[in-house]
Amino acid sequence: MKFCAIISEFNPFHNGHKYIIEKAREVTGADKVICLMSGPFTQHGEMAVMDKYARATHAILGGADVVAELPVQFAVSPAEYFAKGAIQALSAIPGVKDLVFGCESGSAMDFEGSAIIMMSEDDEFKEVLQSGLKRGQSYITAYQNAFIACGGTPEMVRNPNNILGIEYTKAIRSIHACIAIHPVRRIGSEHNDPWQHKSISSATSIRANPESEFARSSVPHYVAECLRDDTGAQHNFQRYLMDNLYDTAAQDLTECLGCTEGLENRIKDNQHLSFDDFISEVTTKRYTSSRIRRILIANALGISETEVRHLAIVPHKLTLLAVEKSLAPDLFRDQDFMSHIQDHDIREVQAQDLWLYCHHLPGGYRNPAIVQRP
Repeated sequence: MKFCAIISEFNPFHNGHKYIIEKAREVTGADKVICLMSGPFTQHGEMAVMDKYARATHAILGGADVVAELPVQFAVSPAEYFAKGAIQALSAIPGVKDLVFGCESGSAMDFEGSAIIMMSEDDEFKEVLQSGLKRGQSYITAYQNAFIACGGTPEMVRNPNNILGIEYTKAIRSIHACIAIHPVRRIGSEHNDPWQHKSISSATSIRANPESEFARSSVPHYVAECLRDDTGAQHNFQRYLMDNLYDTAAQDLTECLGCTEGLENRIKDNQHLSFDDFISEVTTKRYTSSRIRRILIANALGISETEVRHLAIVPHKLTLLAVEKSLAPDLFRDQDFMSHIQDHDIREVQAQDLWLYCHHLPGGYRNPAIVQRP
């Protein structure tokens, strides 16, 4: 069985995601589409607006055949480790030969060339990078300028989906995985643009006004039925993160990926503030708000940098979240595929229990959803 893979968050699943799944089948000719999806928490350091099983079910209804969970250690890591962990997991699954991802611009050749520049980081790259940092540029800006100075195209490193696409490409090259990349140009609004275009909007815009007419017109009807204002649960989550931060020593924060260069002291010095004020105060040109939120989640779940780095280089099994009903019998009998599947990883149970706790729902295990597509 030939799989095309899509790495996703589906927070929530919308018409743009449905389009990507349709294009994945078209450009790869794969038998089936497998989505590797973040669970309760996302790469921006936020709590997902819907339960992971609901989001996985929506993906199956939207055209996917299998949805597995991206381990939470990678789901709440910066782009490099988000991509490394996903590619490491996908490369071990028999039949995964293609990766499709949304991008703002660029061909497969552009992504390959960009990955080569970033992986080499020659003397010129390092010189421009260090010079920019000394002049007070943020790390992101200095890194982008170094990339451009070495022949890279500006658009490739100034758009979030392009950056993630490059990280996927780097990860594939670094482990010599036999996976071909297929960038698909996003249509509609940009990732963080509140403007909406016809029936396709960004997930960010949908989350901002989940009960509005534009949000409901931007998602399939089965998602629209589940859109809710989850402000209360998000406040519970933020309070939980701050309570855990208050109980954590500054030195212990340094065990979290990305908490370096004295950032732990800056975080602890502002722990008395409300969550929004805390994020605003700690965020700088060098330390993005997403980075700060990821550190808070890693701290709350006890995920260390050592754990993330180790898991990124060793084979690891995945948890199934949803399977299309007609495929389920054959998939569950496929010993090669099922040898890479596990039941209820302890970290994923921990993360799911926190999501349920913030929504005042009881904890517990669930088997993958078996979904019949109309």
